[in-house]
Amino acid sequence: MSNTEDVRSVFGNNVKRYRKQKQLSQEQLSEMIDITQKHLSSIESGSAFVSAEVLQSLASVLGVPVYLLFYDG
Repeated sequence: MSNTEDVRSVFGNNVKRYRKQKQLSQEQLSEMIDITQKHLSSIESGSAFVSAEVLQSLASVLGVPVYLLFYDG
């Protein structure tokens, strides 16, 4: 696995974990941040990444600082 894949995987797992903590479905979260549910699914699985705008929206809606979405620990 490359470093890029590692970052995507960690990021996606964190998005999924924080989404579930907020008791949001993929559909609900994707509507809140104005992306498709399919794109959010791809983000959570580590096969896609986000723009800076979506990154900020995710952190805001999930109620966490941006850096925690990249935290591997």
